[in-house]
Amino acid sequence: MKFALSLLGLVAIAQSASAHYIFNTLVYGDKTSTAAVRQAQNNSPVKLVTSPDMRCNVEPHPATETVTVSANDTIGFKLSAAIFHQGPAAIYLGEAPGNVSDWDGSGARWFKIAEWGATFNPVNFTDIGLVELTTTIPANTTSGQYLVRAEQFGLHNPPAEYYVGCAQINIVNGGNGNPDKVSIPGHIDPNDPGVTANIYQYPPLENYTVPGPTNHLLYERLLPTISFTMPGTLDIGTLIHDILAHQVGDIGWIVLFTIISTSLVFIYKISAASYPIPPTSSLIPPNYPHRPTLSLIPPNYLARSRQQKAQIVAAKRLEQCRGVIHEDLSKQGFPLKRLPPELQLLVLSYSADWPETYRALILVSWHVYNSTLRACLPIMPITLSSTKQLRSFAIFIHNKGSHHGFNIRLLIHRLWISPLQKEGLKHTKYILQACTDIRGLACTVRGLVAITKYPKLKHTMCRDLTLLRLPLQWDSDVALNTPSGLQFLRQLTHLRVMGEQSVPKTLSFDHLLYLSYKYPGRSCADSDMDDLEIKRPSALGNRLIFPSLRKAVLTRRCGVEEKAPLLCDARLVLLHVRRDLTEMEIWRNGSIGESLWQQAEKAFPAPNKPTIGQQ
Repeated sequence: MKFALSLLGLVAIAQSASAHYIFNTLVYGDKTSTAAVRQAQNNSPVKLVTSPDMRCNVEPHPATETVTVSANDTIGFKLSAAIFHQGPAAIYLGEAPGNVSDWDGSGARWFKIAEWGATFNPVNFTDIGLVELTTTIPANTTSGQYLVRAEQFGLHNPPAEYYVGCAQINIVNGGNGNPDKVSIPGHIDPNDPGVTANIYQYPPLENYTVPGPTNHLLYERLLPTISFTMPGTLDIGTLIHDILAHQVGDIGWIVLFTIISTSLVFIYKISAASYPIPPTSSLIPPNYPHRPTLSLIPPNYLARSRQQKAQIVAAKRLEQCRGVIHEDLSKQGFPLKRLPPELQLLVLSYSADWPETYRALILVSWHVYNSTLRACLPIMPITLSSTKQLRSFAIFIHNKGSHHGFNIRLLIHRLWISPLQKEGLKHTKYILQACTDIRGLACTVRGLVAITKYPKLKHTMCRDLTLLRLPLQWDSDVALNTPSGLQFLRQLTHLRVMGEQSVPKTLSFDHLLYLSYKYPGRSCADSDMDDLEIKRPSALGNRLIFPSLRKAVLTRRCGVEEKAPLLCDARLVLLHVRRDLTEMEIWRNGSIGESLWQQAEKAFPAPNKPTIGQQ
């Protein structure tokens, strides 16, 4: 129960994070893949529609595979949680100029293939509650490598929040279509009514258009529907020729005019019957040759009358809802469990000003306790060192492994585990093998062996690793040279070791972008900043070991005052950390704030496609 009470300090974070979600699994045909997805670092939304992060999220982890899918097959994403926020969704394809693994999504190469809009009376978006968004790849899409991208807007709290994700695919058996393409960002105007719409306005919204370009799949399907072929065997050309050839005078011209007029009216009627004009004419592509030009707007007096009638109906419905709510409250009390999760935590956040009240809620209400666990555990850096901590946490995840409809073990995403006594080793092994959805891990080599000794790797989501108390030649350990061990190391994008001698020299890290290690010498004084000569370890220039390395970060302890980072060479950055910070505190601060890699990139941004081996 002490662990439950420790969650009190994270209520404010939980309020904003509980209803967030990411597109973490690609659906293609009848298969799925997480390795083809450029996984987001966390479930926070993108805030600016003009940011390059709108393409594939904020610095996503690289995908490790590109899957093959046929045109006209199913494509889409599964989400980490059901969509909670009211707002539209869409799926785009972006045609890569070459190898999709090397493309960052820039340029006018994107087109929309699906969208989810709104229904009315009352206003509701059709993607609410969905855990999977899928559509069909247009049959005329050209073959080649693409990024498939999903986006969903949260319009619940202006300005809008944008949830986006990307995956790498290779389309085969395609056609020769050439849809209009847009750039991302740039596909949506920040002042678009679909972005600035107030979904809670009164009177309520009566129409809504999904922002962005025309849906290419809709346009493709409209073309054959609107086409028209004259029925029967009447040859209009022959008939006109006969009339003119016989020169029947004014009657012939009258007959000719009648035939042409009748044909035009007939074509219009058939087209209107086969393609009903929707209320929102923006669904029809602007360059479509048969776009209707007739005004569908009723006279002003009729519009005002309908609006007044709608206001009266809405007011009556609101009064009925108030009566039902009042009756429920008087009979059953406040229906907290029936509210969406984000509203539950919003209500609970007000009680956080009185810790005794919130503590009592957690102690007596399993529902409040579970909501807090769901919201806080995925974003909480958990540190375990003493035998007492390890034993308590092992008992906690064992007793609540499958708890009230969700698996607590899969909510552990950031874990520091370093037993100080031998008695804690068995608990360490159990915890590491039970928590298989860890994203950021700090452990010893012995702990790493515990999760990689099985033939099939379970920890496929881990991308950030800090290795503690390393032997000098740890990367040549026989226990790590297993299929699971090699797969685990190759999927890493961030690695920190405890000294220059521990920089890997034999194993291959195919997707590693950032490497960090501690300066082997003494700590610097406040005045000896310029007498430092640093040589880069020779292994950093080996393209076989680090083919994708973007930057190496060297840390050196200094006084309590902050020191500016130093650029030692094109890819090696020296960061100064305060002498009073422990390694655990550095890791924890990086998990909830700015990491070492982010500090280095902020000080010295890397080129778009850097590799140390190319220097």
